[in-house]
Amino acid sequence: MSNYSFSTDGVRYAIVNDNNMVVKNLPVGVYNMREEKKGGNIYLERIGDKFTFPFERFGFDDEFISYVVKRYAKLNKNMGVLLNGTKGCGKTCTAKELANELKLPVIIVPRVFDNFGEFVQKIGNSCCFFFDEFDKNCVSEYDDDSVDLLPIFDGVRSGDVKHVFILTTNELKIDDSFISRPGRILYRKSYDSLPLDSISKYVEKFLVKKEYFEEVMEQVGRMAIRSIDIIKTLIDEVNDMDVAPHVAMEYLNINVVNYQLSCYLETRPDFVRDDFCLSDFLGGKPYGFGNKHEAKTIESTKVPNKLTIGDKIDRYIIKDICDGHFLLEDITNKMLFICAVLGVSGYEDFVSTSYTVDAEGNIVRSRPVGWVTDNGM
Repeated sequence: MSNYSFSTDGVRYAIVNDNNMVVKNLPVGVYNMREEKKGGNIYLERIGDKFTFPFERFGFDDEFISYVVKRYAKLNKNMGVLLNGTKGCGKTCTAKELANELKLPVIIVPRVFDNFGEFVQKIGNSCCFFFDEFDKNCVSEYDDDSVDLLPIFDGVRSGDVKHVFILTTNELKIDDSFISRPGRILYRKSYDSLPLDSISKYVEKFLVKKEYFEEVMEQVGRMAIRSIDIIKTLIDEVNDMDVAPHVAMEYLNINVVNYQLSCYLETRPDFVRDDFCLSDFLGGKPYGFGNKHEAKTIESTKVPNKLTIGDKIDRYIIKDICDGHFLLEDITNKMLFICAVLGVSGYEDFVSTSYTVDAEGNIVRSRPVGWVTDNGM
């Protein structure tokens, strides 16, 4: 147990020897970590009882947050959580709500101070250390070896006190030593776009003309990145300018993507048969198919949320759907294509994103786009 405590005027908390004790343990609340200009001593500045949000969270990531909180209660050592991904897609919101739910003092670490490890060692009660944009604010200090964070995360400096370290990063440009061991970073979660269910709740609440709801969601599906800032921009434009969503999207500085159907088998025109059944083909019944085509793409700017038989995508009609595959017929030459992947092109951050079609024809996020083999994997 630490022999140090905190002296405080109610806002500023500085570590002192027990002889000058005013507060034995750091109270639950949110603190900014500061450094004195003279002497370089670290102190904490209380900024609130907990994190607050200027918007409704709509239950975003609640299941993950509850899981992590439950796990921490069962641990007897430090725990690290890394949230990585695109700006505006919810990782900082999740980090702050997780910090709130842990019911610990939360210390915002703006950068890694030279005597950070010594400070952590002197704290006598469990705390949550929050490193927002760790890759931007802390990596250079670590690379310069000004402080060794690994023993701190490992608990060497903590004694019998267990801490939580929450890191957010926009890019995983951090030392592999941090993320190579669950003992340091127990949980890692990636973010690229806000989930559609959260977006739907947001749109439903803030869109003035509810009749535009379906069109707004269609435009959301075209976005290269779905962040809260971008969604809010579209809703504000539709509300304030009293225009349809597609009109707003024509002028707004919002990147959209073209979707591609990646085909791996095609038929010759003379093999097209009215009684062709995709389930029979997938079950191994021979139909005289021609050559395989790896990653053959058919582009479409219209993004479907669900594929159904009879739908038209540009000049292609969906003839059949079975086991995550769908059969397309090119109406210009009667060529048949069997597809297994709906991919994305046109925006560098999302080139590796792909989608598959489930048994009911729903579009679901899947795996990186790559060469598809004869079994569709």
